[in-house]
Amino acid sequence: MTNEILVTGKQTFMNKEIPVILGGFGNGKKCICDKTIAEIHGVRAGHVRDNILNNIKRFAENIDFIDLAQRSDENGTLELLLSLGYSKQTIKQAEHIYLLSERGYAKLIKIMDSDLAWEIHDKLIDEYFTMRDDIIPKMTGLIATLESEVIGLKNELNQITNFITNKVDIGFGTLKKINLDYMECVSDSIMMNNTYKVKNDTIHDIVLEIKKYGDYSSENKVFSRIYKLMNQKCGIDIDKCKENYVFQNPDKPDISPWSVIMNSPILYQIFIDVASEMLNQLKTYGSSDEYIISSNFDESLEQLKLITKDKFDSNKLEAYKKVYKCMENIFGVDWSSIKCKSKIEAIKLNTDLQALFIKAVNYIQYNNVV
Repeated sequence: MTNEILVTGKQTFMNKEIPVILGGFGNGKKCICDKTIAEIHGVRAGHVRDNILNNIKRFAENIDFIDLAQRSDENGTLELLLSLGYSKQTIKQAEHIYLLSERGYAKLIKIMDSDLAWEIHDKLIDEYFTMRDDIIPKMTGLIATLESEVIGLKNELNQITNFITNKVDIGFGTLKKINLDYMECVSDSIMMNNTYKVKNDTIHDIVLEIKKYGDYSSENKVFSRIYKLMNQKCGIDIDKCKENYVFQNPDKPDISPWSVIMNSPILYQIFIDVASEMLNQLKTYGSSDEYIISSNFDESLEQLKLITKDKFDSNKLEAYKKVYKCMENIFGVDWSSIKCKSKIEAIKLNTDLQALFIKAVNYIQYNNVV
């Protein structure tokens, strides 16, 4: 019987670490020893044993209790008692050492019969014994949910990889929805193999072109700008991607961000797309590499400063008037219906107006409105 009793760890209960005991009264069933009962009720272990012994006719052996002291000669009993915190002297001298099932513990509480005893009993049933019934289904449900999420992510990753392989433009918006940190950390399927050849000459040419049109002092600054745009457009933190790569490859702690990109088709494709768009904008609008399509209000304000400098002779008021007029004529904003101290104040307080402000700034920039 003692071979079926296992101490599987400890559990915090009422600020005490109590042993978790399984078996004895059925496979996987929780039970509790008299020493633990005494500790949580604040009485002597001898008092607990006396209550059981004086009412032994109310307890059924092997159903309500097991007397481990009577089985001291059985294989494993000594080790079990020591793991439960009993001293060798107690093991040697005690006539009885009881292990109680949930039913046995409930009978003991009736004998102890105090408000405190019943309160502790209720807590112990809820926080210790009841876990026996629901911990497995709860864990099973959690595992099933996690497995389902992983399968979903893997399917999404396979779709993205197929898109890239077939040279289909999936767009920045789609990529931003994907947790690229997660992909870089757990997915081997997107890592480059020997058949995936990166055209370094093409990359080098693009970077050199950007450096020339953007008037950069070094190629490193070009790379830094591209990494920043990758973060703005797709939510990719290149430093985080590097951390994840090193986590997967601890033998390469000094790998550069560029090498991480070279080892991921998805990151490589995003880098190419962002760099190509950046180069096209530089060719169209001149040396200011800050020209990007606004995606949020703060970004559009920064963009408007550049438009002001290049198109309105630094006349900020004229630039804002042009944006307000564009919002009204192109996007249908009725300024007469908006009650606020100023148009810009109204825009700051209204997310819908902010969205239209962003559209207007982009419209002015890319339609060369002056």
